Amino acid sequence: MKSDAYSYRPFKGLAPALLSGLIGLGCILSLTDTSLALSVQAQVDTGAIDQFSDPFMRFFIGDSQGKIDQVGPVTATSTTNVGDVFAAGTATSEYGAEHGIVSVSYAGPPNEGSGRAAATSHMTGTWSDEFSVVSSNLAHGTPVALTGRLTLDGVAFADGGFVNGMVEASLINYNTGDRFALTYTYGAGSLAGGFLLSTPITINTSVGDRISIAGALQMQANVDTIYMPASGTQRIAPSALIFDVSHTALFTLTSATPGAGFIAASGTSYAPVSSVPEPSTWLLLGTGLVGLTWWRRKQAA
Repeated sequence: MKSDAYSYRPFKGLAPALLSGLIGLGCILSLTDTSLALSVQAQVDTGAIDQFSDPFMRFFIGDSQGKIDQVGPVTATSTTNVGDVFAAGTATSEYGAEHGIVSVSYAGPPNEGSGRAAATSHMTGTWSDEFSVVSSNLAHGTPVALTGRLTLDGVAFADGGFVNGMVEASLINYNTGDRFALTYTYGAGSLAGGFLLSTPITINTSVGDRISIAGALQMQANVDTIYMPASGTQRIAPSALIFDVSHTALFTLTSATPGAGFIAASGTSYAPVSSVPEPSTWLLLGTGLVGLTWWRRKQAA
């Protein structure tokens, strides 16, 4: 569904406090700490406000959950429900792949009086691994080219109102500082539906080298009862947005040099895989659709 074509300034006023809090928590999982090698992390933060129900209510972080493990996969979930506002998120991280869903919705009526309702959901999943470049017949120091691909495969469900958000999959090579990123944004003029982004990756290394690589998936969805076009502040009807990247932000890697290969410290192969969703995919999708079902039931009531 296409969103209204207007210029907006999301979450002006009270909302920046909520957004900065969520983003700040998400930064805990940044890719700048190489001590996180051989670990997977997942974090979800949700928050909401409904001043139609309580005129004195202020923005707050309604829920937050973070997990870290050396084995994986790890999953974190978070849900916030305040009056007619709902926010939820799920993040799962494993070596070479991250999955997640964030959903926000407002199910109340438009209100021309004072008050505001809004929600935001933010999730981050990361992994970090080390690769040893090996060969049975090439001399130590022989140049080797590893070729890979970063893929972002997901879908956006949207229904009316002022909703916006973004999804980003990224990869960083600590040895060279090279960073690759794929970004999908949803806002004014966007069309809901599936999105598939992909970029090739080449790592030039040599036999005997060790490479540290980390990947991340970040997602954020926002809904607000107020948007602010040039004509002045206006209020909107019920709305909802879900980002589903349960399948998947994926990194694959193979050797392009005959006689050479790599061994990941985690034991992961990083080989290209089928695009057929695994059972966990359907579980994550179900988690995200809970928010949409709740929103539609609230509307019907």
